[in-house]
Amino acid sequence: MCSTPKGGVVARPPSLIAGGNAGADKDFHASFRHSNENVERLQQQRLQAFAAQEPEYQQQMEIEKIRCPAHLIELNRALSRLPREQTLKVSSRSASLISDLAASARIQHYQTTTLKFRQQHFLYISPRL
Repeated sequence: MCSTPKGGVVARPPSLIAGGNAGADKDFHASFRHSNENVERLQQQRLQAFAAQEPEYQQQMEIEKIRCPAHLIELNRALSRLPREQTLKVSSRSASLISDLAASARIQHYQTTTLKFRQQHFLYISPRL
């Protein structure tokens, strides 16, 4: 159960609380800053790992919604305009849409690779060699 605070309640940073230790605040801020640096470092590492896995592509498109059969027609149109040795990158937030498009491309004898980075899903379609 949630209760609402009474009037006159004021939130204060730790350094302004009576009897607080100023040295502890410095330690807290240092650990907080160190934590942010770790998060940024991990994000950079994840981005570099994704970039290392990502195949080269020449064209890209984004499809956001499954609109049967419009998303398949859109993919087929893009593949028909794609030169023979080039790769198409399709991005979407929907994993099921990427899975559906990958199955359609494999049926048409294209080579597919799927990757995920954060909340975005990617499909790379290239001709079979």
